[in-house]
Amino acid sequence: MPATSAKQAHEYAERIRARLPRAFQAALEAVPVTKYGLEQKCGVSREMMKCVESGESVPTFHVGARLAHGLGMKLWQFVRNLEDDAES
Repeated sequence: MPATSAKQAHEYAERIRARLPRAFQAALEAVPVTKYGLEQKCGVSREMMKCVESGESVPTFHVGARLAHGLGMKLWQFVRNLEDDAES
């Protein structure tokens, strides 16, 4: 059923979106870098980082990849904990 499938896709995406702020915070805590330092490394503004960390904004793949690079990791490492345990 397309409606059920679309609903499931939406719910899945919402779970990922809801987990992103904490995952970003955890990544920042794990790496000895300030937001200013991260901004200098990856070119993503501290304002955008604040929006990601608060859940106000979801970064594009491009911005996510830049943040991950600045944190010294690959994009998949940055987002790996966003999946449900059963879906990993």
